[in-house]
Amino acid sequence: MKMNDFMVILNDCCNDVTFSFDGKPAGIMPEVENYKKNYHVWFGDKTKDYPSAETLMNDKFFNGRALKEIFSKLDIAVS
Repeated sequence: MKMNDFMVILNDCCNDVTFSFDGKPAGIMPEVENYKKNYHVWFGDKTKDYPSAETLMNDKFFNGRALKEIFSKLDIAVS
């Protein structure tokens, strides 16, 4: 999957995304409430919410690395 395709999936807020990184399960559960997007993200036992896909992609939440940095190494499942 290309990064642009992944961003479309995230911005649609219709699909959950799962993957693993550094041996830990991870995922993204987007939702829209009152016309505002929110991305619930987990990595191992840590969780965090993001107000935009761009913020999510740039935050170094995954063992000190941003999702955009590790994206090419991930086997992403979309449901």
